[in-house]
Amino acid sequence: MEERTFKENQAILHKGDRKRLIFFIVEGKVKIHVDDIKMAELSRGAHFGDINLFDSQPASATITTIEASKCLVLHQSKLQAALQKHAESKAELVASLYQRQQKAQTSTFQQNALQNWCTRIQNPSWAY
Repeated sequence: MEERTFKENQAILHKGDRKRLIFFIVEGKVKIHVDDIKMAELSRGAHFGDINLFDSQPASATITTIEASKCLVLHQSKLQAALQKHAESKAELVASLYQRQQKAQTSTFQQNALQNWCTRIQNPSWAY
C-alpha cells in the first residue's frame, strides 16, 4: 500500500474518474458527494473507492476531504491478489461499495425530482 496525504477541501476522486483504487483512511475525514449533495462522511478506519474496482464503470461520486487526511491506497491489481488469498472479504467489500453507489444514484434521482417539482411551483401550470 502507498501512503498519501491530502489537504483540507482537496478532492481525492472525482465523479466520472476511472481510477482503480481503494483508500483506507488512517487520519482525517472525507465526504462522499454528488454535486452538492453529501451522501456520507467517513473517518479513521473507513474505506472508500467505488464499485468500479470490479467493473469498468466510472466513479459515481466525488470524494473530498473535510479536514487534512492521510490514507493508505491500494491499486485494483493488488486488491485482487489480496482478495484471492482472503476470499471471504470480497463479498463484504463488494456489498459495501455497491450500497454506497446505490445511495448516490438514489439521492441524485431524488434531487432531480425535487428540482423539477420546485420549477413547476415557480411556474405553475394549472392544467394538471
